Amino acid sequence: MTEDRGSGKRQRWVSSIVLVLATAVIGTALTACGGASSSDVGSQARSVSGSTGATSATDTAPPSNWRTRDKDQDNDNGADDEAKNIQIPEFGPAADKADRQAITKLIKRYYAAALSENVVPACAMIYTPIEETMAESYGVLGPPYLRGAKSCPAVLSKLFHYFHEELAAEVPLLSVIAVRLYRSHGLVLLGFGSLPEREIKVERERHTWKMGALLDNEIS
Repeated sequence: MTEDRGSGKRQRWVSSIVLVLATAVIGTALTACGGASSSDVGSQARSVSGSTGATSATDTAPPSNWRTRDKDQDNDNGADDEAKNIQIPEFGPAADKADRQAITKLIKRYYAAALSENVVPACAMIYTPIEETMAESYGVLGPPYLRGAKSCPAVLSKLFHYFHEELAAEVPLLSVIAVRLYRSHGLVLLGFGSLPEREIKVERERHTWKMGALLDNEIS
């Protein structure tokens, strides 16, 4: 697996689905958070997703150094080396022991399912508002390699197969470094050995934590 191929795939995937994930989080949060203002919730969702603007899958060239850990451990994509782009310190307080253990277990089970392309249990781990709209969001509006998928299992089957080489290299190195929570929303900092740290969202659904994204974002 070459560095350029891996970076190109991940950048194209991130740019094409980040708007969908951000929209799902904002819409659900407006209903679930009660006393939180729309601006508060929107701010939190934007901090997780990085950008809520629509971006073409081919708008930007992938960075050549996305697998290079810099001084602040994330990938700055040409910015100053000390410009820490990881959002987790500002997201919210650290999770307590019970939530951290539950989220860590979820993350590891989900990525193991992704590596083995075991899509049925993986679908059960995805936040319901995302799972219920996957056929349209990804099978119709998603990148070309997901087009035509008409269900959650079909979307994940295409997605996990497309990224199988990356998953095979990274999942054995996966660790959960930190978990921060904001009400029913969570942000998890993932480590992959010497690769740059990355983030992924989780969402509390009733009393269970579920995945708030199909795969982690490349930090930018």
